[in-house]
Formats: sequence, C-alpha cells, structure tokens
Amino acid sequence: MNCPVCGVTYDDDIAIWLAEYGRSLSEPGSLESAYVLSSLGHMHSCVGDAEAAIDPLREALAIQQRELGMQHPVTATSMLHLGFAHGVLGDAAEQLRLAELA
Repeated sequence: MNCPVCGVTYDDDIAIWLAEYGRSLSEPGSLESAYVLSSLGHMHSCVGDAEAAIDPLREALAIQQRELGMQHPVTATSMLHLGFAHGVLGDAAEQLRLAELA
C-alpha cells in the first residue's frame, strides 16, 4: 500500500498500524482526525476488510459533515467510500442511499 503523502510503499499491516498511530496523535473530532480515520478506513477496504472499514469511515464522515458541510467534495467522497464498504458487505440499500446523498 502506498502512502498518500510521501508515496512510500508499506506492507498492509504496517500501513494500517501507521494509520492507527496517526489516529492516536490527532485530536478527536478534528478535521485532521477525519483525514486519518478516512485513510484508515480506506486501507481496511484495500486489504479486503470492509467490516473493519465501516467504523472509521462513519466517524470520519460525521466529522466532515459537521465541519465541512454536506455539499463539500471531501464529504461526498467519504460518503462514496463508506457506501462502497457497505456494498461489499451486501448492504446495497445503504450503498445506494450514500451514493445518492453524495
């Protein structure tokens, strides 16, 4: 998995650990934490663990909705990522709902 900031390639487990570590350093509820949570959820999705992706993606989305608003492109992207994870888990209705909101 490639780091979105520096481009370094990490093993999947290390990438997830780094995102968890970043989560511990960010202020809960901040936009910075939303970025970290979104990255963590995305990493879980990339390694095929959609179930583990749901909670961090949901938390990131809640922060982004509060801080950026529903119409912001970052919020819309998070809705799509969360919807994708729901779709992988077989919840097509939630995937469609989030896609329509985005």
